[in-house]
Amino acid sequence: MGKKKAEMIRRFGAVLLAAGFVLAQAVPAMAEEAGPAAEEDGNAAAETGSIAADNGTVAVEYDQLATLVQQNQDLKSATENYTTNKKNYESMLATLNDERDYMRLLADKYEDEDAEAEQNYKTNASMLSSSITRITKQLERLNGVSSQTSLQKTTDSYVLTAQNLMNTYNQMVVNAAAKEKSAQAAEASYQSLIKKQSAGMATAAEVLEAADNLSQQKNLRDSYQQQMDQARFNLLFTLGIDSGTSVTIGTIPAPDMTAITAIDLASDLEKAIGNSSGVQSVRHSAGGTYTEMDLKAKREAAAEGEVRAAVQDSYNQLQADALSYQAALDSYESASMIWQSMQRRKQAGMVDQTSFLEGEATYLEALAAKETASMTLRQSWESYCWEVKGVS
Repeated sequence: MGKKKAEMIRRFGAVLLAAGFVLAQAVPAMAEEAGPAAEEDGNAAAETGSIAADNGTVAVEYDQLATLVQQNQDLKSATENYTTNKKNYESMLATLNDERDYMRLLADKYEDEDAEAEQNYKTNASMLSSSITRITKQLERLNGVSSQTSLQKTTDSYVLTAQNLMNTYNQMVVNAAAKEKSAQAAEASYQSLIKKQSAGMATAAEVLEAADNLSQQKNLRDSYQQQMDQARFNLLFTLGIDSGTSVTIGTIPAPDMTAITAIDLASDLEKAIGNSSGVQSVRHSAGGTYTEMDLKAKREAAAEGEVRAAVQDSYNQLQADALSYQAALDSYESASMIWQSMQRRKQAGMVDQTSFLEGEATYLEALAAKETASMTLRQSWESYCWEVKGVS
């Protein structure tokens, strides 16, 4: 194993180990359970089943992540050892920040070149920022809560991490596939223009523009593929699976619109307060004198207000992502009809190969946008459920 890969494993292992300790310690044993919506999601994630197919290939499925993460040696150690050190916490946050910053860098890079790629990288940067915020909050509260930990809460932190990584992996997969077709279409267009230029039917400027577009599409494809490989490596490491193992990674389930629509925000707000380690810490603090009790009441109100704001923000993001998903779905349906029409015209000999490839690329871009919006909404739903459970 090369030094670079070994360092990657060491850093990511420190991240997961620290995350397990921090999130486990942050939730007291007396915390209430989340509402029905969150409970359903948690139960689904805890379903068990075989992870190895008959041919020895390991199958990574979304609804088995809670079972799969238990293969992680660091998770096993985390449930037996309740102490860690500052270096592990700093390493965890550094890695998350590095990944978030790189996503932002890519978003800036493609700001003027490809709006869709820019938005995809911004979305993933936002998800990472959300995780960073959660870990940071837990670190701030660590010294004020009991060091007692529970296996379930420790596992929750790993499941949360695995969900994010599996979601990112699948988003990169669909976008890499779409950009591969876009690169093929750009290549065909470029070659066609070269031939036309030779016949005096295209200008040098048009050829140059086509060459630039081809280069851009290839760069975007390669970028998505690189991030796909990185997300795969990190996901397998989180699950305790060697990167050289034969693995099939499943897709992200479609968002449950019925469950999203049925959210009882008022009820979930109260449950989130009951599950909050910060609120519980204040409620169980001493307050003998009148002054101490008055200060305690103010601190409790402030802690409750912070939880309400966090859950409300998560809910607002969920609703915004639901609207984005519906818009992407509508656009996909329109693109699908156009693509079907083009296929019929191709069969009738009414469309040349270059135009056909461009039409297919446009359709696949719409499909990728729809799938990306679907996975973003699913992750937004998961984040809301974790907020209600107090894993935030």
